[in-house]
Amino acid sequence: FLLAVLQVGTAVVWIPAAAWLHHLDQDGFAVFTVAWGISINVMDNFVKPYFIGLSSPLPFLLIMIGVIGGLLAWGFVGIFLGTSLLAVAYSTFFSWLEAQEI
Repeated sequence: FLLAVLQVGTAVVWIPAAAWLHHLDQDGFAVFTVAWGISINVMDNFVKPYFIGLSSPLPFLLIMIGVIGGLLAWGFVGIFLGTSLLAVAYSTFFSWLEAQEI
């Protein structure tokens, strides 16, 4: 849980666990661990932006791009920084469009 929150990723846990299970000839459990780990990592990329977007009037896709792009660019701080920068740019752009219509 802590590794997922810190954006290190859960693969640090489930890949060695799957390798250990494979070493113990528990191939079924190893395959299940890999499938479960991949599904959790994929869901994490969609659930986090969804919960961030619940309290914001911004589109879900914009928040998801901000979270993932910020994470890739700036690491853990980028989760918040990327989303904040995109939100400011989005609001500024639409304010500018409204001013152009007058």
